[in-house]
Amino acid sequence: MQYDEVVATAFQPSPQGLEPTPTLHASPARRLRDALEPIAMHSVWSRGVNERLAGLGHNFRTGYVCSRAALMGAPDPGVVGATFAVFEPNMIGGIYEAGRSICDRDTLLAARTESVDTSLGAVPP
Repeated sequence: MQYDEVVATAFQPSPQGLEPTPTLHASPARRLRDALEPIAMHSVWSRGVNERLAGLGHNFRTGYVCSRAALMGAPDPGVVGATFAVFEPNMIGGIYEAGRSICDRDTLLAARTESVDTSLGAVPP
């Protein structure tokens, strides 16, 4: 699955009357999460990051899974599957194994870090 396909599927407008409302009177922890989430997820949803990973041979799924898993070192597929709590573990393990055959962890992390830095650096102050 490619980046544009995922974006077209995941970012559909909410049905009329079901638009999310802001969280009012949020706790400090929730406010911190809301402030950091756009930065934390930049490596997943940024077009530039996805294009850079595609240049290495990754599709959206392998780039996403391997990028997250790389932060744990070089875990076994079963460990990766267990840590992606909302996804079916064997599916995640299979995506991880496929992604590891595309490029090594250091290459993936370097490409991701450089492309995130470039993308965030382009955001106006």
